Amino acid sequence: MSGLALAIGAAVALVGHLFGGVIPGQRYFGLPWRAAQFAMLVGGELILLGLPAVYRRQSSRLGVFGLIAFVLLFGGLIREVAAPVNHLWTAAVAARPEARGLSQQTGVFVVVILIASQYTVGVIAFGVSVIRARVFSRAAGGLLIAGLVVENLSGVAYRSGLVRPVFEGRLSPDGAVIVFAALGWLGLELASVTGRYCDDGRSASHDDNV
Repeated sequence: MSGLALAIGAAVALVGHLFGGVIPGQRYFGLPWRAAQFAMLVGGELILLGLPAVYRRQSSRLGVFGLIAFVLLFGGLIREVAAPVNHLWTAAVAARPEARGLSQQTGVFVVVILIASQYTVGVIAFGVSVIRARVFSRAAGGLLIAGLVVENLSGVAYRSGLVRPVFEGRLSPDGAVIVFAALGWLGLELASVTGRYCDDGRSASHDDNV
């Protein structure tokens, strides 16, 4: 059930991000955009429900490092789950005269950077933990890391004007889509290995042979 929750949540969040990401030229307040924000919210909640089982499946092979990686990623994803609500609030506040003063406050900027950094470090660390544990496909862990790198690079490129989005104002196909795909991959593997793997990641057939 946790695996299915993670897989379904990642798929819903992926679609929501594609149509509801904050990108130049996008029309806010429209029904499609609001529906996409709702999809990201629901998908993120399902991801949070399923992710602990991924950690539990490989926990005995990771020790303290795996626990830290999971805590960082889980906390960072809470921020991601809250992001759609923040997008709706930001869009409503942006037109107010006082919004410009808020955006110039250094303290607000520092808090946003710190929260985003937790998500960044969490995704990388959890990807490394998946690769190290070898319970799930190492390619899924590598995809997590790759998606995070692409997400950050594409964000910098879009905001600096170096690269224009291919589907400007319509889709947001950045690295976050890859991260969601990797989480969905882990969810599908988690749902499929029930009964075939022990809690320490060893296959049942291996235990029988021993």
